[in-house]
Amino acid sequence: QLMVWAAPNAPRWLYENGVPEVAVPPRLNPFRKVVTVTFPHYLDPDYEGYFQRMIRAFGAYILSLPEEQRSRIAFVQSAEGSTGDGQPYKGVPIDARYNITPEQWDGFRARTWDAYREAFSVDGKQLLPILINPDNRREAELDYMMNYMEPVAAKQGMFSHGYHISETIDRLTHWRAYEAQALALGKPTLTRGEQDGEWNICGWSKQNPEQAFYWSALFALHCGLDIWNVPMDALATVDLDETVKFFNFHAGY
Repeated sequence: QLMVWAAPNAPRWLYENGVPEVAVPPRLNPFRKVVTVTFPHYLDPDYEGYFQRMIRAFGAYILSLPEEQRSRIAFVQSAEGSTGDGQPYKGVPIDARYNITPEQWDGFRARTWDAYREAFSVDGKQLLPILINPDNRREAELDYMMNYMEPVAAKQGMFSHGYHISETIDRLTHWRAYEAQALALGKPTLTRGEQDGEWNICGWSKQNPEQAFYWSALFALHCGLDIWNVPMDALATVDLDETVKFFNFHAGY
C-alpha cells in the first residue's frame, strides 16, 4: 500500500514560492508530547497546482513500474490534509483567513480524488484502487466514493486503534449502510486501519502489549476490517505471531 503525506511540515519551498503557511496552536500529540506544526493553505491556487502536479508525477512513476512490481501494490491511499486523516488542520488556524469550511473541504477533497483517479488510469481504466478516509462521514464525500470509486475503499482508523472506541455503534451502523449500498451496486469494499504508535505509551496497552494487541485484533475483526497494519516496532519486540495469524485468517470475515 502506498500513501504520500502532504502535511504537516510540507516542504519549505512551497512557502518560499507564495503558498501561505498556516500556524495552529501547540497541541498534545498521541505520544503525549507538545508539538507545534504548520500546514499549507490547501485552498491556495498555487498549492493546489503543486499538489496535483505531484499526484500526476507519482501516478506516472507507479504506472511505469514493471507489472511484477506494480501487482504487489494493493491500493493507493489519498492523503489530502493532516497525515492520512480526514481534516485539513489539526487545530484551528491562528489567522482566521485560512479557516476552511466543511463545504470547501468537500470540494478540495473531491478535486484531489479526481486527480488520483486520472493519474492512476490508462485509457480511462483505473489500474489501482484509491482508498480515502471517510471518518468525517460527510454525505458529499461518501456519495463521491459510491459514484466514482471501485472498489469502495476506506480507511477506518477508529476500528484499529484499540478496543471499544467511542461511538462504535454509530460508526459501524453508518459504515455498514454504505457497504450494503455498495453491494447492491455490485461494488466490492475494502477497509484498512493501523494500530498506532501510542501502543507503547498508553497504560492500557503498555502494561500488557500482547493482551492489548489481541483485543485490538478482536475489535478490528468485529468491525469487519480487511487490513490491520501493526507497527513494525511492535512486530519486532512483542510476541504477536498468533494474534496476527488470527486476524489474517478471519480478516473481513
